[in-house]
Formats: sequence, C-alpha cells, structure tokens
Amino acid sequence: VTFMVAPTGEANPIDGGRTINGIAHAIIAAGMEPVPAIVTALVGDQHSSLSAQFPITFIVGPPDRLESVGAQPPQVQVGGNASTIRVRVLDCTDRWPVADNTVVTFTLASGEGTLSPATTTTANGWAYATLTSPAETGSALVRIRAGDREATVAVTYIAGPPFDIVVMASPLSIAANGVSTSTVLAEVRDELGNFV
Repeated sequence: VTFMVAPTGEANPIDGGRTINGIAHAIIAAGMEPVPAIVTALVGDQHSSLSAQFPITFIVGPPDRLESVGAQPPQVQVGGNASTIRVRVLDCTDRWPVADNTVVTFTLASGEGTLSPATTTTANGWAYATLTSPAETGSALVRIRAGDREATVAVTYIAGPPFDIVVMASPLSIAANGVSTSTVLAEVRDELGNFV
C-alpha cells in the first residue's frame, strides 16, 4: 500500500506498506501549514488499482513563542493613566499564531498598578491587557504567560505636571555684607505629591 498526503505533510509507511492480516499502517507527519489535508491509500499496480481517501486537519500547535511583547506607552503619568500591554503568541513553527481563544494571563511581577483583565484569550494570536498607574512614581514589571511560555515587559510611572512649589532658604537671615550666602531650595511636586 502506498500512502500520500496532500497538499502538505508526509506519509511514512510501517513495514514498507505491506499488509499484515489485511491491514497496512503509516505514520502521518504534519506539514508546516495549518490546513486541511487528504490522506490517500493506494494499492495495486499500473494495470489495476484501488484507492481510498481520508481527510485530516493539521492545526496550529500550542504556544511556543511570545513576540511583539510591549507596552504602549512604555511611560505613563501617575494617577490612573493607562498603558496597553500586548503580546503575540506563536506556535512551534514561529510562523503561525496560536488558535483563537488560547488563554493568556497577565500578572504584576513587581511594582504597583492595576491590570485588567488578568486573564484573556487570543484573537489572531494577539492578547491585550491594560495597566493603570498608581498615585506614586516608580515602575511595574508585567509577566505575560501563555501555555508554559512567559515574557515580561516594564512600564515606568512618571510624575504629572508641576502643581505645587515650596521655596525654602537656609539660613533664613544673612548679613547684608555682600559676602554672606543662603542656600535656596525649590521643591516642585505634581498634584499627587510626587517630585517633578
């Protein structure tokens, strides 16, 4: 028995395609494209032959690589501003996005902020979450996980525009002699009290 797979894939007959008790076996190796295929079993010679076909579908594999991991924007002002965290999940070929509805989780590995949603699913391989900034400056590290693959992306929280300024001097009084000095300090903060 001769086995063939079309349009992609490979058939490897067991025992050279010979029948044992009327049955021949083959191992079908998937092609590199997630497409429907037809397996054909052909028996006979040039004078008489018999064939049968069976459909098989090659599907994309499980998550194997996370690419295009990023935050947009990578820096956000404190106080409830948002950064969109994105990832594209590919299968083991590194060419095909995973199946739609593949689960992706987003967690804070370090830092503050709020992630929503914590768990989502892919569409065309893409998954997104929103990181909302806290009231304090600093940074957050977001861990993204799909299957047993993971990646991280950092977001920096920056102060808002100047809102308040306090001026201090030390010492407050100096002699009017043209030589004495006082150090003046201006403290500038945003609306949430972060240094600008």
